[in-house]
Amino acid sequence: GARDFSHGPLMARRRQERRVYFGTITHALPAGTRDADDPAYFVFKMDDGDQEDLEEDEALEAIALYESIQREAQERDGPSPLQEVVMLLRHRLCTFCDRAALADFLEANQQWHATHS
Repeated sequence: GARDFSHGPLMARRRQERRVYFGTITHALPAGTRDADDPAYFVFKMDDGDQEDLEEDEALEAIALYESIQREAQERDGPSPLQEVVMLLRHRLCTFCDRAALADFLEANQQWHATHS
């Protein structure tokens, strides 16, 4: 089954080529959970309450999009104290996430499933 995580990387997904949705990974489903040939899935919970299952490459794209949006905003507007407050509210364990956060997330998920199978 799915493993709950209290912390996942901040992410953004673009839908209909215009609107961007922000959220975090909240659960991981190991490969083969649904069907034997299924890859691992990551549950992306958006700030609007909706959620979507992402494969690993989609999760990495969502992290990259979030990083790009943040970088553009900082280049345009400079560092924002509000951004840091929002990140602290959403992330109790850290203030910044990057691609390494997903790798850590994947490793923790694999270890958990290895010990609980």
